[in-house]
Amino acid sequence: MRVYHFVLYDSIDSQCFINFTNLLNAIDEKDIVHIYLNSNGGTHATLYGLLNIINDDPDRFKIVVSERIDSAAMDLVLMSNCEKQFLPSFKGGVLHLSYIETTTSELVDKSSESSQILSAIRRMNSYTFSKYAELGISEDKLSLAQSGQDVYLTANEIKKAVKYKEKEGIMFKK
Repeated sequence: MRVYHFVLYDSIDSQCFINFTNLLNAIDEKDIVHIYLNSNGGTHATLYGLLNIINDDPDRFKIVVSERIDSAAMDLVLMSNCEKQFLPSFKGGVLHLSYIETTTSELVDKSSESSQILSAIRRMNSYTFSKYAELGISEDKLSLAQSGQDVYLTANEIKKAVKYKEKEGIMFKK
């Protein structure tokens, strides 16, 4: 068994997903992957792809958080069921709704397929924020985030939520 390092110091996007799956395809299934994370966010579609892979075999992965995690990167840390490590340089991050909801909700024809997709995204956001409430993130901050505002969480708030998640065995479904 070997340990591999995947460095994610950019956006969680389709290229990130391709690089991650290429790494996994190139190594043995018993090898461990440490994901080094310092990200300004990314797309939630890619995030859920990564979460499915990580949460299918959480013992195989470890997320190492360096300085900052925003948006989808924060969701990756809070929603993944693998081990986490926070480096001393970690400062916190920004929580907000999936941007696809906030940027498309007024443009969608209510009877269209796009409306159904938007409805699914709203349910996903609602589920995610209800789980975040279980993790002890304050209702005030969650309410602001749900209204479309960027909300800063300190390193201590995020670490506390992760510790509570681990202690209580709170899992996120796929």
